Amino acid sequence: MDDIVKEIERVKAEELEKAKSIEGKRKISKATYLITFYCPKCLIRTYNYTNNELRSKLKKGITPKCSYCKVELRMVDDEYKGRLAKVWEEYRTKVEMILRPIWKVLRNWWLTTDVETMPCEIHRYSVTVKFEAPSHLKIYIEDGEVRAYMYLHWFEYDKVEKFERVVEALKNAKVKALIEVDSRPDHCTIPKEDMEKLGFKEGLFNWQLVIQP
Repeated sequence: MDDIVKEIERVKAEELEKAKSIEGKRKISKATYLITFYCPKCLIRTYNYTNNELRSKLKKGITPKCSYCKVELRMVDDEYKGRLAKVWEEYRTKVEMILRPIWKVLRNWWLTTDVETMPCEIHRYSVTVKFEAPSHLKIYIEDGEVRAYMYLHWFEYDKVEKFERVVEALKNAKVKALIEVDSRPDHCTIPKEDMEKLGFKEGLFNWQLVIQP
């Protein structure tokens, strides 16, 4: 658990240092400027254009947009750097708020053990805890905010109390979260009425529970 927090702190420092060094507009030759834009929706994607490239696009009626979010770009400024710093701080804080109170719960989801570690994948904008493969809990940055996703491949009555502990942690952290449970009868042995009491709605292949901050 501590290793996860340390890794997020390391990546956070790298990202903020990189953002700090970005200039919205800088001269690269006598008549040419390099302008750096960012996506105001996802915050994690930036784009570089020269003034000549921008002029050519505008003449063609093309407005620079994020290739992923399809949102009109903005030039990097102090607002961008402030928002990015806030998101990274929320990410670090909420990962810890969610995982610390449920670390032992996840570790002992299937079988009680004294082992302290669990398989985890830490990427630049996400951390995924695999507690009962393929069941997992993912906490990540998307659309400029911290979100969570949990998938349960098997769900039985003896896991309900543990599940409720996870839901409580997600609600306390005030993150938008989606929890999905494989709805096949041999994977989810809890009756429909009890799943609905837990807040789930039945989808095509999975039971789904949405948690709003």
